[in-house]
Parts: sequence; C-alpha cells; structure tokens
Amino acid sequence: MEDLYINNFIRYCKVSSASDDDSATQPSTQRQFNLAKIMKAELEALNVEDVELDESCYVYGYINKQNTSKRVVLVAHMDVSPEAPSENVQPIVHEFAGKDLVLPHATILASKLKNIELGQKIITSDGSTLLGADDKAGLAIIMTLIQYLNDNVKLADLPSICICFTPDEEIGRGTAAINMEKLTSNIKDSYGLTIDGGRNYELAFETFNAYGFSVNITGYNVHPGSAYKQMCNALLYGTKLVSLIQQTFPTPELSRAAEPYILVNQLTGDVSNCLIKGIIRSFSDTEILDLNQQLSQLVDKFYQDEKVTANSDQFKVETEIKFQYANMRKFIPDSLVTYLNEKGKSYNVENEMIRGGTDGARLSEMGLPTPNVWSGQANIHSVKEYNVSKEAVDCVNFLVKVLLDK
Repeated sequence: MEDLYINNFIRYCKVSSASDDDSATQPSTQRQFNLAKIMKAELEALNVEDVELDESCYVYGYINKQNTSKRVVLVAHMDVSPEAPSENVQPIVHEFAGKDLVLPHATILASKLKNIELGQKIITSDGSTLLGADDKAGLAIIMTLIQYLNDNVKLADLPSICICFTPDEEIGRGTAAINMEKLTSNIKDSYGLTIDGGRNYELAFETFNAYGFSVNITGYNVHPGSAYKQMCNALLYGTKLVSLIQQTFPTPELSRAAEPYILVNQLTGDVSNCLIKGIIRSFSDTEILDLNQQLSQLVDKFYQDEKVTANSDQFKVETEIKFQYANMRKFIPDSLVTYLNEKGKSYNVENEMIRGGTDGARLSEMGLPTPNVWSGQANIHSVKEYNVSKEAVDCVNFLVKVLLDK
C-alpha cells in the first residue's frame, strides 16, 4: 500500500495547482482544472459512481451511493498555497537515516524531523518549491483508500461515501461554490472528514474563529519639489500604523497553542493610497469579537490623532473587518468526537487545535460536521515541506476502520 500511496502522491505533486487570492474568478486559477481532470479520470478508472467535475472545479464521486441510511463525506483540496513557488515540483523520496535531509536547494535539519524511525520514507521537493503535501497528501490518501476498498471490502459493508475534491481552500474559498446536496444527498446521518491534517496522528475538532481586515489610507500627492505643507504620504502613514498594530497585538510568530493573534500580511500602495490587509484569529468566540473591536478602535484613534497634523483634508483612514469562518467545535457532536477517538486508539491519536482553518470549518457551520484527520504533512507552505508516507498509510488504515465501524 505504501508504494501505491507514494506513486499517487508524487503524480499529484507534479501538477501545478496553486490558487490566487488576488483573482476574482471561480476557481481562482484555471490551472486547478488540470489536476481536477486527472482526479476525475482516476476516480472513474476506480469505478467510483457518478463522477462529476463541475464548472466551479469541484470533483464529486460516490461509493455505495444506494445506501441512504448513512453518509460519510471524504474531502481534500486540490490547490496549493500561492505563498511559495509551486511550478516544476521535483519530488524526492528519502529513507530516513537519522541525519539532515540535504536537498539540492535547502536542508531540513534532523533535529526538526521528530518521531520518525530509521528507514521510514520521507518525501520532499528539491527545496526550491513547495512539495504540495498540503493537500495532495489528502488526495493520495483518499485514492489509495478507494483502491483498498475495491480490492478488499464488500460494498454492502460500507456506508454511502461521497468523495469531494475542492479548489481554492488555501485562499479561504474552498466551499464558496460547493453543493451541499451533492455532499449529503439529504441523508440525515451524515458527517465529513477533511484529510488535511499534519503529523503525529492528530485529529482536529477545533479551529480558529477567523476574520480578515483591510485598512485603506488615502493621502495626497504633489510634486516633491513643492510638497512642503502639502504632500500627505499615505504609504508613510501605512507603515506607521502597521508598526502600531505590531506593537499592540499578539503576532503569530510570538503566539502558540490556544493564544490568539493579529497578522498584517500585506502592505501595498504609494503616496496617494495605501492598503493594509491582515487576519484576526482566536479560538474564543468572545475574544475574537474583542480583538475586532480593539483593532477598530486603534485604527480610529490613529486617524483622529494623525489628521490633526496631516497636510491635506483628503487624508482618510477607513477600516473593514469581514467574517471568514467559525471555530468548528461548536458544530461537531460529542458522539462523533468519541467515535473517531475510539477508532484512533491504536494509533495513539491526539486531539489538536488547528491554528488555522480547513474546508471542514465552513462545512461544519453549513450543517455537515467535518473534523480534520492527519495526513503526515509538515512544514506546510514552505519549500522545506515534507510528508511521512507511513503516517499517510496509517491514515488510510484508520479510515478503513472508521468506514467499516470495526
């Protein structure tokens, strides 16, 4: 099974499929269709029922669809992060020897490769691009699972299964055009699993509450030679405000576990106009609202203080805060948490709070409880990303237990 998984995984990693947060199209990039078409063809070759690739780049398929008493939805996303290079990925399979992994363009220190036994296989890129384990490991796990079910299990022993591969998860739009009726077929006893987790046999039932924010600063530009007491440099005000936010709120690089943060991840503009964008994250419903209010108040006070001495009455500072997704724990029944933890006992599963989000966060809020399952991926969104194939194969075996209720 491990060789099958690795072959599937490497094949998907080589297909360019990054999403693009600056695009307004659905999906955000046409290249995601290249992988979606491959997934559709491979599902059909495995005799999956009613396989469909829709115009929004969602792939759906079914196993034992006629069972209307119970539905399990298996979800993985096809896009990779646009935050690092992802073209011309060159996967490399290593047998761990307890030493640093020296790649052609990077090195992963052995001290960072914890809980990996000698001889276990680790897949990386060449260190110049993403590998794509987030979430092509999930794709490969699901496809390996389907092959196993075909070879070893009677359909009558399975619940109804829907497979769904999504676009644009990395930019927070993974469920933007998803068809809930296709996921559940209106079967009341339905739940989902996103195969999009990290290492060390983690099951995740909790995500951040998430908001995004933008601050638009309007300045005034004139020729610098005659700018005295006239120019109002929006970009300088922007850098000043970013520094103030950084000093006031916890940042991701200085927070961990259940701690919240505010991240400024974009600053663009010129003298006339400057745009600041960022995200707000907290596991607590009340804390996230407090952070939203505190940020709004900080920006408003900054504007009131600065406009007194601004050279132009055109100077403006405008803030917008938008909801992104909720902590999914409140939508997941305790019975499902207990059931999955019981099935994971032989792997010593641990419950991990995701310092991020998954498609499952939105699906849970939309009525389909969808926890997240490990896939052996690590260093995500980095050129030092890697995947431990044994952990991925163990995920396949865990899913078999879950589906067969054994």
